[in-house]
Amino acid sequence: PWHLISWSHYLVWDEYQADLVKEISQGTPIIKDVGPIWFSSNNTSVDVPLNSIAVFDVTPKRLSMYISLGFSFEYYTSNTVNQFLSDIQLVLSQNNINMLHKVKRKKQSTDKRYESKVNQLIGESNYIKVDPGADANQVIQKTNACISMPFTSTAIIAKQEGKPSVYYDPSGTIQKNDRAAHGILVLSGIDELQKWVESLSMEDCTNN
Repeated sequence: PWHLISWSHYLVWDEYQADLVKEISQGTPIIKDVGPIWFSSNNTSVDVPLNSIAVFDVTPKRLSMYISLGFSFEYYTSNTVNQFLSDIQLVLSQNNINMLHKVKRKKQSTDKRYESKVNQLIGESNYIKVDPGADANQVIQKTNACISMPFTSTAIIAKQEGKPSVYYDPSGTIQKNDRAAHGILVLSGIDELQKWVESLSMEDCTNN
């Protein structure tokens, strides 16, 4: 029920959020674009090897959690998230790029199939699991580009930092022009992901 919001002052990340507030809020509130609002962290230093891309997903919950809420459709299931991780690891490996995967803090409701996938990826030579408490901003700043799951805020942070930033949808069900993308490119399927990663490599070669 967004139309019920009636505060007099809003701080937003970008013009996309500002437009949304103007459209749905009551009255004529003051709206300030302040850029991404920082996350908390445990100040853990992140060691990032050269030629690395930051990857941010959404931790899937156990199926029983979604059933109890009565959802008719849920995007963030273990099938979707695991495919997201598998596709990215494969494509980055084929292009000799390291995958820095920033996982969320573990909870009891986390799907065990997701945990198994992460444990499997740890055995891959180009995969690096980042401490859940580490600063997402630091990870983004130290890597070459950013791949996020739709529609997490890390893609917006990377864009603000001047890093190549995309949303990756392995299922192909997300609309590319969805307003929630904040104007960030949405890649659908592994073929589009492969072309985007290859374009980064070509750009690096051109710059060098």
